[in-house]
Amino acid sequence: MRPTTNNMLLGDHRSTTKMKVSKRQLRRIIREYTRDPMERSYAATVENYEAWVQEMGHITPSASSVLATYLVDKELDTDAERISVLTSEYKLDPRDVKHDINRQLRELGVIEEAEGSTKKYDDDSALKGGQSKLPDGLQKGIIDKTVEDREEDEEEERKEKNESVRITKRQLRRIISDSILVEAEMLKIMDNPYEDLSVYNRIANYALTNDIAGAMADPEVNTDELYWELDDMKGWIDDVGTDSNAFTDDSVVPPNWNADAVYEFMGDLESAWHKDQAKKDHAAVAGDPDKGWLKFMANEFQSVIVPNDLESLGWKEYKKYIRLSPPESISHAADEIHITNDDFSGGHSPGTREEFVEFLTNRAGKTLKKRKIYRSPPPLYD
Repeated sequence: MRPTTNNMLLGDHRSTTKMKVSKRQLRRIIREYTRDPMERSYAATVENYEAWVQEMGHITPSASSVLATYLVDKELDTDAERISVLTSEYKLDPRDVKHDINRQLRELGVIEEAEGSTKKYDDDSALKGGQSKLPDGLQKGIIDKTVEDREEDEEEERKEKNESVRITKRQLRRIISDSILVEAEMLKIMDNPYEDLSVYNRIANYALTNDIAGAMADPEVNTDELYWELDDMKGWIDDVGTDSNAFTDDSVVPPNWNADAVYEFMGDLESAWHKDQAKKDHAAVAGDPDKGWLKFMANEFQSVIVPNDLESLGWKEYKKYIRLSPPESISHAADEIHITNDDFSGGHSPGTREEFVEFLTNRAGKTLKKRKIYRSPPPLYD
């Protein structure tokens, strides 16, 4: 549920849908949150390469032959910095990549293979013993076979290590948050062995430095339930630094702890959260293909209706009106409403009754049952 007033706009419900990401993707997500501006060019180089790999239909970007094809195709085969970035990212031997680049350039006729025996391949790590004295053609064949074998071994190793893991979005937010705050160690101000006070503790830490921006950037704090978290947290504030046994023995009382200042911070955080939720709501409604009907229902319920609300919206069609039950997000503050036939003839309706019924049929999550017949109690007689 979310708090409801005529002017309050709140966001979508938290989803517990599981998503499947690989360990490499997870590391990249975390890096996106924690990297500094100097790392962006590195990430862009990797992203451009992977987009090309996907577009060309290659199985893996972690092969020296694939990387070499990309560099030749994009005429980047002499870009030492880019080659260094990509070989480092995919743990490839730059010599193998350079070898494949030269091979492809020879096949394209850009460079020619020298006749006889030269020092061209003599220092290649694939050559053993007296093979460094063989003609260039034989050396090239040995090197090609060694590189292919090495790539096959590396691919098998990657398949074993790059297993997918299933995590919830909440778990992903926690992982990212822990990475963001790795240098800012949280004090254990509120810790209880029987209740999870982790969100309250994070808010209390941000309150110490009046860091509203930090709290709003923390995915463990800035959730759809923050309004309720702040309300529940109020009952714990006054226990900090007392002998109430509300917290574990290793909980600390910061030297600059001031309960009044924490309450003030919580009020400011709630205001910032409402503004943020309003922006999210506006964007969600504006981007929905049925935004006209969402605004129409918001006017009737006197509370914002966002796309995610439709899953718990109930409806039933009658001859003279359509009965709607409020979605869960506003059910604590709104009752059932009737959309009469006359409501569709007003200027605020985006369509006809038939179009509204089609919209509800396609998107509303619940069909209401008939109301129970109300029977008045028998009269009382002396």
